[in-house]
Amino acid sequence: MAGYNKKFVAIDLETTHLDQREGRIMEVGAVEFELIWENQAVRVKFGKTFSSLVNPEIEPSETALMITGIKKEELKNAPLWNSIKSELKQFVGDAAMVGHNIGFDLGYLENQGLRFKNSIFDSLEMARTLLPLESSHALEALAERFAVLKNAPHRALADCQNTALVTAEILNEFLRYPAKLRKEVIDILGRSELDFIHMLEDLPEINSEKPFKKLNSVPKIKGLDSEIAFVDKTIYCYPQTFNQLEAALHGLAARKTPGVIGLSHKVFLTDLERTLVNPVMALCETRRQMFSQETRLPAVIAKILAKIAILRNQRLDMDLSLVKWSPEEMLSLHYFTVDPVRCLAHDCAFVKSLAKKYTTPVFASLETVFELARDWTLAAEKKLPLLLFDLSATEDKFSESAILTWNLKKIRDLFTPLYPLTPHEPHLAEGLPREVETMLNDLDLFFGILHLVYLKRNGEYAENLVVDELERDHERFAKLFHPAEKLKNKLALFATFLYEEKKISSGELRPELAALQTRMGELKFFLENFFLAPNEKNIYWLKFNSAWVDLNEQPRGLKESWDIFAEKFSSVTIADSVLPQISQTYFRKRLGLQDYTMQKCLAEGAVRNIPVRVMAKTLHLEKQIELAKNLNGRTLLLLPNELTLTKIYQSLHGSGTQLLAYKYSGNVPTLKNKLKNFSGDQLLFLLTTHALAKHWRVLPALDNLVVFKLPFEARGSKPALLGLGEQGSFVDTILPRAISSLHRIITGFLAAPGEQKHIFILDPRLLTDYDRSFLNYFEEFPEFTISTD
Repeated sequence: MAGYNKKFVAIDLETTHLDQREGRIMEVGAVEFELIWENQAVRVKFGKTFSSLVNPEIEPSETALMITGIKKEELKNAPLWNSIKSELKQFVGDAAMVGHNIGFDLGYLENQGLRFKNSIFDSLEMARTLLPLESSHALEALAERFAVLKNAPHRALADCQNTALVTAEILNEFLRYPAKLRKEVIDILGRSELDFIHMLEDLPEINSEKPFKKLNSVPKIKGLDSEIAFVDKTIYCYPQTFNQLEAALHGLAARKTPGVIGLSHKVFLTDLERTLVNPVMALCETRRQMFSQETRLPAVIAKILAKIAILRNQRLDMDLSLVKWSPEEMLSLHYFTVDPVRCLAHDCAFVKSLAKKYTTPVFASLETVFELARDWTLAAEKKLPLLLFDLSATEDKFSESAILTWNLKKIRDLFTPLYPLTPHEPHLAEGLPREVETMLNDLDLFFGILHLVYLKRNGEYAENLVVDELERDHERFAKLFHPAEKLKNKLALFATFLYEEKKISSGELRPELAALQTRMGELKFFLENFFLAPNEKNIYWLKFNSAWVDLNEQPRGLKESWDIFAEKFSSVTIADSVLPQISQTYFRKRLGLQDYTMQKCLAEGAVRNIPVRVMAKTLHLEKQIELAKNLNGRTLLLLPNELTLTKIYQSLHGSGTQLLAYKYSGNVPTLKNKLKNFSGDQLLFLLTTHALAKHWRVLPALDNLVVFKLPFEARGSKPALLGLGEQGSFVDTILPRAISSLHRIITGFLAAPGEQKHIFILDPRLLTDYDRSFLNYFEEFPEFTISTD
């Protein structure tokens, strides 16, 4: 296959803002390159280059300047866009163009008067499709992953070169797949109109197979796994400084007792062999086979099918959450996920996996446990014991699982796999019956009325609006009574139509219609409760913006729902860190666990001395930065939001301080990789509280923690959505959650590598406000030594 040769021009822009409506181009780069076959691999041969700074004639954002390293003075002396765009047009000529997320660059160019009619393909789209199990598809992350990263990422020419090199490596990775899988993927993608298919069709045939991912060996920790038992209505506590949960879980996994273990963070599931798949993201193999037989496929469906084929080959897994999906693909993923009514009828692979007889513990995320208990039957021959980790996370996830949400997209997603609602989407039924079309029009009309009623609310939208007694008495809500009653009656008639259709249908269409009939019945009942006959045990609330409306229903109290959930298992046990008393009491009360007994496990070791320095007065920004710069060792600066992070980063950037920051130093995988490979002793690491909770269950080596503000934006802290009044709810509701959030921050920091730990709290409210609750938290633990400035 010496003739394999593809010629391209890679193009990349650096811009003053992400939004092309307000931004301008401030640097442009392009490079000619060829993909050639050499030494049994695809290689890159570079040609001519084009590179120029551009005077944007507007003030560039500080963020853009910091990420790229471009100076304002350089831009002032650069040529204007109109003087170089013709040069760029001439350089590209009629060559095929490639870029990483090239749609962004082409949109910017078109907005500034330069339109290309060349053939194009997007290396980001190709990476996402052919390497769906990669943790990140960002250009810098892929270039680092393949060890081809050119210097100065986030500069236009360097990113063009990175794009070319990454494109070659994507193809080389694809060539490592088994020949049968490569053929299947090419066949699926060839039934669509994807731009990069021609890159694959004439690749050489080689005998090189990518091995299955091996599980890491994790040492077993003595103690926790032997002291925790499946004892009903028991909360086990392990010490606050315990930081080897992953290893202990392998000890639990080695037991010969069947049971379900729910984990508070998905990262713990990575190296465990026996895990349950969340049905929200579980593959229905029957559906996959049905839609894979289509002769022509929309591009988005083809990409989904190709990714599933790679997942099934490389991991033998039906967990679609292991795949990185684009936003467009997420909108169509419902074509391939399981449904309890439909899948129980056709007994797909997911249903069979749930019916397995377990002789040892099986692991799952908390979300998975609650989802399975609500709609599915697990190990039907007998009830299994259940062990859940982390009381606060259990309450959060259980509360979320108890919310029922309906919106127009969710409803239409029930219809799209069955009926041809759009011209090119695949479907199972022969045509679109008049009854279905009428029902969908009625639903569109109702949600349109709902949206318009609240659009007139001072021309603004509330993010969350509780439909309480006051709101139900309002004239705007009264306008919805008649449309809701009318829609309820039409849903009843539509149920009759589906029943008759189901009787005359055969094969796989019958369970599909049965599932739709069940869901429409649930919608009818929901609408009746929401608008016409509300249950006083529930909270009803709207979440909406200018584009959509969610209708939400959740229990006012969780005890009844928890009791129903607990009945699905032979016993329920919780293992938790030593929560501060205020938080522990709150979360037990929320779930109604007053009859659960507390039991210590693992004897605590020697008490560590951890200095906690609290600022007695609010420091100005300059003083905060000075304090951070003067700390020795590796320091985590924990900021309340991205705006504060930006201010701190701007002040520190260019000061000579070793600095890594969330988003500014690369995306999350890139930043984690930089931290992992960082060898210096002095570092300032900037994170927001939200980013820490979402992305950093395991922190790098750290010596200092600087908390700028106490975390009052803890999840689930909106009293109205908890069924509580505004008055007096702060101390009872928000404060326990905030202290629990601070506790997770502190314990995560203490669990990170590093011997000498120092904590700095820059929020003086800790000393005096909120009945000294935060101060009481630190005083609960003998490890902390408080000092003030």
